Amino acid sequence: MAKNWFEKSYRRTETTWHISEQNPAYFSKFDPREYVDLLLLGKVETTCIFSNSHTGLSHWPTKVGHMHNCLKGRDILRDVIELCHNKGISVILYYSVTYNDWAYENHPDWRMIDMNNKGVKRFYGRAGVCCPNSPYRDFAAAQIRELCEMYDFEGIWCDMTFWTTVCYCQHCKERYDKSIGGEIPTRVDWSNPKWVAFQRKREEWLAEFAQLLTGTLNKHKAGASVNHQGAAFTEGRWVARGASVELARQSDFMNHDFYGNAVNQSFHCKLFSRMGNSSHFEYITCSYYWVNDYNKLAQFPMAPVAATHTEIKPLHLLLAQTYAAISKNGAIRFFNDAHPDGRLNRTFYERMGKAFEQTKEHEPYLGGTPCEDVGIYINFESGIDFDHNGRPAIEFPELENSWQSTTEASINAAKSLMNAHVTFGVITKASLANLNDFQILLLPNLLMVDDDEVKALKEFVVKGGVLYASKFTSLYDKQGAKKQNFQLAELFGVDFVGETDELFTYIVPGADFKKIFGDYSYDWPIAVNGTQLRVRPRNRVQVLATIALPYTDPKDTRNYSQILSNPPGMYTDEPAIVVNSVGMGKVIYAAGVLEGLPIDSQREVLLNILRELKLKPFKITSEAPKAIELSLFDQKEKNRYLINLLNFQEEMPNIPVEGVVVKLSLQGKVPLDLVEVPSMRKIDFRKKGPSISFTVPRIETYGAFLLNYKNVNQ
Repeated sequence: MAKNWFEKSYRRTETTWHISEQNPAYFSKFDPREYVDLLLLGKVETTCIFSNSHTGLSHWPTKVGHMHNCLKGRDILRDVIELCHNKGISVILYYSVTYNDWAYENHPDWRMIDMNNKGVKRFYGRAGVCCPNSPYRDFAAAQIRELCEMYDFEGIWCDMTFWTTVCYCQHCKERYDKSIGGEIPTRVDWSNPKWVAFQRKREEWLAEFAQLLTGTLNKHKAGASVNHQGAAFTEGRWVARGASVELARQSDFMNHDFYGNAVNQSFHCKLFSRMGNSSHFEYITCSYYWVNDYNKLAQFPMAPVAATHTEIKPLHLLLAQTYAAISKNGAIRFFNDAHPDGRLNRTFYERMGKAFEQTKEHEPYLGGTPCEDVGIYINFESGIDFDHNGRPAIEFPELENSWQSTTEASINAAKSLMNAHVTFGVITKASLANLNDFQILLLPNLLMVDDDEVKALKEFVVKGGVLYASKFTSLYDKQGAKKQNFQLAELFGVDFVGETDELFTYIVPGADFKKIFGDYSYDWPIAVNGTQLRVRPRNRVQVLATIALPYTDPKDTRNYSQILSNPPGMYTDEPAIVVNSVGMGKVIYAAGVLEGLPIDSQREVLLNILRELKLKPFKITSEAPKAIELSLFDQKEKNRYLINLLNFQEEMPNIPVEGVVVKLSLQGKVPLDLVEVPSMRKIDFRKKGPSISFTVPRIETYGAFLLNYKNVNQ
């Protein structure tokens, strides 16, 4: 097998076999040769084959678990792997982790147990979930070892490596008592040190389980890749699902199946590209409409099912999702359900093949180092919401964070930057050594930080970086202890005093900052549907805006000024936004979650602050419509830039966009020529000082360009 095969494989697929053994006709019509022929029709480079599924039934003659009865002893894994390899197609094996109904039913002691002492089943009671702290862990490792010893493959994908609930099985109770002491808390409470300590242990235990499976594969199949599904890092439920940098380290490259909008997908693709052991990532999505998509289209209640099975996405959507992946130097994997009897949907493979036939022309030009001006810095420990305190732990995995939380504010900040065509990356503690890749860092209400982060952030600013932070950032340590002052108070230039009682507040612009605040004014300030912190400014700090409160406390329903709103009436001199100079850099602190505000004029205030305080021009900019996303890669070994423009509109198919002007800042580089790829058509550009600009005549879904340059000192 080729080491790091995934770095040059962009077109991938997966056929899902979550098939029971309740009908002898199941699997009876599966033909491995037909399957491989369809892969060739679909222009596929890599396929993911199910070695088991959420049923827990094994699709190979296992001696450890239970082989699917309907296969009647057929070793379809071996047949498919050999046929694929004969045609030059790479194979990764799917292995369902924790979601294993056979193990759940046959080993009650392995079950994940909720706080009400009930076994946990998912997908409408069809898939039992096993606890990674139980002996199930040894069973899973033994099965992976067996697969490694029996088959030749390029990698294994461990699906569902996350906590699906807060587990109260006997194994978890024993580990909790041994490491923390006492009984596991049954209510969410971020002010309770034991609850916070429990979350840190859940993260540790999950990473330890993933490490066991990764280590098993590395020991018995050297050179094969391993991935753990990235659900712990998406959908805003980081802490509930057990996300950690250590968990990410157990994957050779990051991947997950995405069902959100273009902003959500862009955010997580960028997160994955900088968090794993490789900058390459895999963007997995279904070939059919997921139930949430279908509900939006149909607008009527659905039966208990997650996927529509037969409703294949149109070509324009397959194209857009493929380009969304490769525009960030990632691979795409479309998955499609097989019929229970094993038949496959030829229409899907034909349609996917048409999409891949177009997108593969871009593959020779992909790669390089991302050039991003802004880094959205997150840590998973901060992905909590104090409003959840007191809720039963059984609700924890499904609780949605408020707009002010780190999880939501970071996504909203990404949307603001995308709309304004400011390139950004999403980074974690895994990138602490590379903060200088960015000229601006955003810390979106980053409640908890540790000493390593504090040190790295201070160094970043002192050396000339620009830092934006909001509200509770650095007020807590990662054990949940609230500090008397911000751990980054020296950078912020303010000291913590308290929090407004009022749940609705205002940001009042300073008179000298019209350029930043636009049409907002003293009389008509920025509305914040939330509290702000009361802070005391230090000497030499510049106050850009102050806090105003409503005439009366909005919680008082009897005393009010307006029935329908809470107009500003109590103006204070307490800072809402300040700027502080530290070393060669600057720091912006906002007492409220400015980056979480959703209205375009509010977004523009944040963007104006960043534009005013940036220390050098943004690398790439455009006045294109919001639906256009820019990305820039420096292919240093070839002395060229790859410029990507992705047109991914909310309503599909896309309306083509014409006459987009793109501007690049070329510090230290001399432009030579610009070509469109893959046509290699020469594009004229205009040079002005250290910058160039050019016009893209038309973008339907994706446009890519190569700018060849030479370094000034060459």
